[in-house]
Amino acid sequence: MLSGTNFVVNNILIFLSLVLIISGFRADASEISAKVTARSESEVWFGPNTGSVDMLNLFTNPEQWDEARSKVDVFKFVTAHFNRNQCNDKSLKLCSDNNLNNFIKVDAFSKLKQWGINIAIEMPAIGFAPVTDDGPGEEGRPQNISLSKWCTDIRDYQLSYYISKIKKAISSIESNGGTVKFIAIDEPIRRWYSGVFKNIDREVPICAVDSLRDIADDVATYIQEVKTEYPSVEVGLLFLYPEVSVEMLEEFVTELEKKGTTPKFMHLDLQGFRAMKMVEQGKIDVASDLRSIQTILKDRDISFGFFINDLRLNDESISAQSREYTAEDYYNGTMALIREMKPKFDQLAKPVDQLLFQSWVFVMKNGKKIQQIPNNLRESDSYSHTRLLLDGLGVLRNESTSPLTCKNGICDPGETILSCEQDCPSPEDRTGNGQYR
Repeated sequence: MLSGTNFVVNNILIFLSLVLIISGFRADASEISAKVTARSESEVWFGPNTGSVDMLNLFTNPEQWDEARSKVDVFKFVTAHFNRNQCNDKSLKLCSDNNLNNFIKVDAFSKLKQWGINIAIEMPAIGFAPVTDDGPGEEGRPQNISLSKWCTDIRDYQLSYYISKIKKAISSIESNGGTVKFIAIDEPIRRWYSGVFKNIDREVPICAVDSLRDIADDVATYIQEVKTEYPSVEVGLLFLYPEVSVEMLEEFVTELEKKGTTPKFMHLDLQGFRAMKMVEQGKIDVASDLRSIQTILKDRDISFGFFINDLRLNDESISAQSREYTAEDYYNGTMALIREMKPKFDQLAKPVDQLLFQSWVFVMKNGKKIQQIPNNLRESDSYSHTRLLLDGLGVLRNESTSPLTCKNGICDPGETILSCEQDCPSPEDRTGNGQYR
């Protein structure tokens, strides 16, 4: 038995040891505590564009996003980051240098753990349904295989392929100092369900299925396979609205429930152009649909998330612009989305569970898809992704951001517009160097 003095001393030593252990693995403990106590109910996810040229710098120069980092709860990687063919082939220019080997070199996964930021991976469960069978022929459906079997084989192969890919991605992260908390399945409904295409008056792919039950079978298999090997990972889904209607979403979730599988979250990707068009036609009421979706998910204990990005991201008008799309365009388009959606969010019974600041905007150059906009750093730069995160949260949470100045009718370059826009011209008049015209 320990004497009274020894008991006290030993308990002090145990306490100090715990402090040292915690400080070793969670070097920014004060930052994490501040983040937990200061944030609203909405969890913040941050997803840099796949090929953003300074993504690795988020880990080598963390001081350049200290404030934004303190707001982030989840950091998201995407499929391509773990696909050797996509990201190691510089001719594709899809990922820049953002591949698994380089993430390992900069200790990305262990640093996220140290900062108290969870890791998410976005990856499909199934690919897109073929639009045509291209054949019969070498590249299409063989003559001796029926269309039905050919389509089913494709879906089965895709499912097996992506299950294998996600397991390898999780293993790669966890063997290099990280822990994967979330898997986000990329929009399975719109990839194969014929009802989505009919809903928006588009040609139905030749392999599309007419029953949500079939897609639910695939998604349930995917989730069960992942959870069997990685039981602590939480798996959820993305869905594109209004292509996927409220009724489709509820039916799909119900089909998953019948299979004993419930996603942990559902993230709404707003197709801004189509939503505005359908609102004008009187086909949808966005605010009412958001309330319905929140109720459907809440009743099933499914978290509801919303993507915060350029309202025109899924709009053909971006590729049709006469000038090159820029980070300034992305910033202004995203802030437009935020201002458009905030009154609708305010009508919800409670804040959305997750806000996802994620970019996948691309431009075509010399026939190649370039996904680099916007740069992530620095948070003090006018149109960086981390600056956008801070400014966007400032509006959504009714918070003031860092004190700013407006000098002679000009907002200082690198500063947010929020606190000086009353004295300065509107953001639409801002020039490329961060100042106003």
